Amino acid sequence: MLEICEPVVGMVYEQQIQKLKGHAVAFVDELEWIIQSFAVAEPMIKNKALLDKVIQHKSTMGFRVLRRSVGRYCIIGLTRLTYDKGSKNPTARNLINDLTCLCTGADGLRKQLKVNFARPVRPGVVPGYPPTELDIKLSEEIDQLEVAENQQLFEDYISRLEEHWKWFSEHESKFIEFRNKRVAHLEVTKYEDRYGPTEIEPVEWDLAVEALGRLIQVAGYVSAILENAGSDWNQTLWFAKKDAQDFWQAHE
Repeated sequence: MLEICEPVVGMVYEQQIQKLKGHAVAFVDELEWIIQSFAVAEPMIKNKALLDKVIQHKSTMGFRVLRRSVGRYCIIGLTRLTYDKGSKNPTARNLINDLTCLCTGADGLRKQLKVNFARPVRPGVVPGYPPTELDIKLSEEIDQLEVAENQQLFEDYISRLEEHWKWFSEHESKFIEFRNKRVAHLEVTKYEDRYGPTEIEPVEWDLAVEALGRLIQVAGYVSAILENAGSDWNQTLWFAKKDAQDFWQAHE
């Protein structure tokens, strides 16, 4: 019976891993767009010289609309890419949960991921020079060391994902409430003898920027664990900043 079940279980794990890899690719793709949006919004929010200059210009109203729209998109993008729970949502919540959960049924997947991650990369054989017994022995010893190092690195990545999710969990209510009650929906509240828009505490820009930075780190760890091709985030950030600079220079 075990001889029948083991290959099936292995296939199930591989299918789950392929699904996770696909979700991770979608996660990274959406994150790159959010980074671009943050780069465009940053000068509108943090650059006082730009604010003062635009306020004195006749296109102030257009600037206010753009500032509000892009800023809101940044919060929407961050919130949905971090917290949405649907099984088809490639979010930080789902990816981290799938990779770190030790609940029944998930431990086997994690063990398989760890085996894949820790597998040593063996050098190719040089044609015409077959390895000696000493070469084989040294290669086996190196493999053992590499496996142990990779296993520890795997656990380190898992631990860092758990730490990031702890931070996201602590700030979840603020992001979700702002997205749901100020951006996704409109709510009215009665204040004594009048009605008005429900007062919602805004998400501070610096908090949103920190969340973005943490999502970038999450993307790096997830890509490494799943052995996906990782993005060069320094390059992505550089191009986003350069594109934003070009945009604002073109509208001066």
